[in-house]
Amino acid sequence: MAAKVVLGDITLQAHDVATLRPGGWLGDMVIAYFFERLAGSSGGGVVLLEPSTAFTAATLGDADVLREMLSVAPTGGATPLADELAAANLVLIPVNDNEDPDAAEGGGHWSLLVFRRHGQEGGAARFEYYDSLLASNLAHAKRVAATLAPLLLPQTAGDSAGRLPVACLPTPQQANGHDCGVYVIAIAAIVAGAPSEASGQPLSEAVSAAVSALTPAVITAQRREYHAHLTRALDGGGGQ
Repeated sequence: MAAKVVLGDITLQAHDVATLRPGGWLGDMVIAYFFERLAGSSGGGVVLLEPSTAFTAATLGDADVLREMLSVAPTGGATPLADELAAANLVLIPVNDNEDPDAAEGGGHWSLLVFRRHGQEGGAARFEYYDSLLASNLAHAKRVAATLAPLLLPQTAGDSAGRLPVACLPTPQQANGHDCGVYVIAIAAIVAGAPSEASGQPLSEAVSAAVSALTPAVITAQRREYHAHLTRALDGGGGQ
């Protein structure tokens, strides 16, 4: 069996893949891997952030410092992430409740925050919040939103960007204490994969219906599918 699976800058070890077995709690690297896959298949205008970037936003709480960090041009001439965020119509952000910057793979719950550039009537931007355990991460999500908003709307005067609304959207509820990460991946796949979503237009009924259909049984099947995919990648030599 291969020792790792590599996709872009993301490297998964066998112990990361093992967290997708029944009862496992997904860590940062598994979330990052599937977000990287979704980013590769999403249209222009869609950005999926890694968990580490969302955590940095939550712990920094300073948009200017974050902008400086994300303005560094990646190797190979790629667009700096700060510029991508300023132009993005849709941004998907995995939120973790970890409070300790020194704790790798910390926290105990995942939820999904989505920035939509034209999310309300009249075209105003907003954040949308999905949580499979009531609103357990809402405070963390609002912290991330407040730090990221000035990067997403750099032309907005004053601190009004930091006061973008965070709409709590109906989300199927998990039936255990470990499936939150699977819900985040599954919901992100629906939101990022809808043809109309890349333009950042108001949430479509089709997306809402697809999210509502994520029952615990569906999530169990999704977990099994994700685990099988990565197990095949390990067995096949570490490919995508």
